[in-house]
Order: sequence, then C-alpha cells, then structure tokens
Amino acid sequence: MPARGTRQAGTAPGGWESAWPYLCLMGAPLFWSGNMIFGRVLAGAVPPFTLSLIRWIVATLVLFLAVRLAEGRTTWPARAAWGPIAVMAATSVATFTPLVYISLHFVGSVEASLIQSSTPVFALFIARLTAGERLTWGKGLGSLLTILGVAVIVSHGEPARLLALHWDLGDLIMLLAALLWAVSTVAARHVAGRATPLSATFHSAWLGLPMLLPAAAWELARGASIHPTPVALVGVAYVSIFPSALAFLAWNYGVARIGAGRAAVFNNLLPLFTAVWAVLLLGEPLSWAQALGGALILGGVSLGGTVRTEAGATLAPARRPGPGAFLWLPVVKANQPVQNGRETD
Repeated sequence: MPARGTRQAGTAPGGWESAWPYLCLMGAPLFWSGNMIFGRVLAGAVPPFTLSLIRWIVATLVLFLAVRLAEGRTTWPARAAWGPIAVMAATSVATFTPLVYISLHFVGSVEASLIQSSTPVFALFIARLTAGERLTWGKGLGSLLTILGVAVIVSHGEPARLLALHWDLGDLIMLLAALLWAVSTVAARHVAGRATPLSATFHSAWLGLPMLLPAAAWELARGASIHPTPVALVGVAYVSIFPSALAFLAWNYGVARIGAGRAAVFNNLLPLFTAVWAVLLLGEPLSWAQALGGALILGGVSLGGTVRTEAGATLAPARRPGPGAFLWLPVVKANQPVQNGRETD
C-alpha cells in the first residue's frame, strides 16, 4: 500500500495538478490581450516583421535562461519532436506573430480579437484530421458559446454592429493568422511526451528566428524606420516577455495536457481580457454587454475544456527541480522511457 500523501502512477491527478492546465490556458490569452493593445500602439513605431524579430530574440534569451534555471541544462528533444517543433516555429513564430501586427495596421484590437475567435473551429477539425481527436457535442457547443460571447462583447449588445464589420485586407490577414495559430496548436499536441513544454517553446523560438530575419531585413531595406519612444520601448519589452516567452510556454503545456481541440476554446478568452485591459488602462466602464459576453465565454470554456487525463499518462517531474523551481512546470510523461532528455528508441 502506498504511503499516505503519495499517488500511484497512472492515477488521475488532483488538486493543483488538475487545475494547472486550466490556469495556464487562461493565463496565455491574458498576456496576449496586452499584445493586441501594444501591437496597435506600436503599429506606427516599429515595422511588423522587425517587431516580431526583436520580440522573439528577447523571448529566446528569456526562455534560454528559464531552461537553464528550471531544468539545469539545455536538453534536446527526441527526434520525433523536431517535426512538430519546426511547424510551431514556422506558424506561431515566423508567420502568426507578424501577421497579427500587420492586421493591426488596418483593424482595431477588438475586431482582431473577434476574428481570432475562429481559431477553435480550425483547430477542432485539424485535430480531427491529424490526431484523431473526437469532435464531441461538448467541444462544439462550447465553441459556439464562446464565439457568441465574443460577438456580444464586440457588438456592444447590438447585432447590427456585427453586420457593419467590413471584411477588408486587415480582416483577411487576421483570419489567416488564426488558421496558422490553429495549426500551431495542433502541432504542440504532438510534442507531448517527447519534450517538456519549456524545452519545446525554447526550441521553436530560436528555430523561428532565421525564418523571420529575411523579411525583417527586406522591410528595413525598403526604408521602414524604428521610432524608439518611451511608450514604444515599454511596448517592445512587454510583447517580448509576456505574450512570447510566458504565454507560449503556458499555452503549450495546456495543449499537451488536455488536447488541441479543448485547448483552442480557451483562445476565446482573449476578447474578454482585452475588455479588462480597456477598463484598467483606459478607464472605460464595464458595460452589460461585456459582462454578458464574458459570462458566455467562461461558460463555453467550462463546457468545452473539461479535463480528461490521457490514457497511460501521468503528471510527473522530468527531474527534481533545480534553483529555478519557480519556473518549473509538471510535464507529461508518456509510457516510452526517457534517458538524458531524449526518448529511447
């Protein structure tokens, strides 16, 4: 009989371990909502590809330090993980990020948030095609409720305002970004058990840098300029740390624990948190439409994001946390043994 207070391998985790995927998937869109606001502010200060390159250079350095502190050394993922990690780099780092900043030249942050709410629809079907995840009524209804909540917030409770939205170039660019983010969400699911969320996020970050460099160089060669105002410096610092290193780490961990289809629903918390940013930073009152929309979003997340522990997987540390234990996250340990940071063949 196991000692009191211990858990046998293969049993469902409880307490904070069960809640941690939820908290991570809620924290990521909270940080991304600030990225939407600063992205709009920085639209005239830093060109989009250059901003993305600066953002991910800083984020890569932060992630490198986090890996060293939390895991004690830089480990290399298993061979099978490099394909999904490369997809994550190409979609979330090299294309999704600059496309969001390009779209914010043409549309407001709230409208961009609404368009990004199409991500769960893309991710559910991509996960079905590539990973065999079931499209249950809970996932579908949860997605519909969260999208409805987004619509209420953006329209201010007036349906006619939704019909007045113009699907111009900025809207189409944001829709493409949402599709790419859905692909990255599904790719992150395939890394589970082959690399820790921290390691996968770090490797996808540095791998995306050479993909961004040519576009940023082309941008500056064509005469684009950088205006380093105090607000711009604060904005660059924020987008480099919070929506990059911290948010992507939390998001990838949540995806690894509950699956891409369920995790994508949490992406719709973005407009809700954007409204919170507006209240706290801009002093705007919280309207009834924002309150109702927020309730619908949270209800949809609760319905579509119920945790189901993967068969044969347990929550366990890869090794005892080092001096950077405050950065440590539990990792999914698959049935396949791991040696020296790599899966054995």
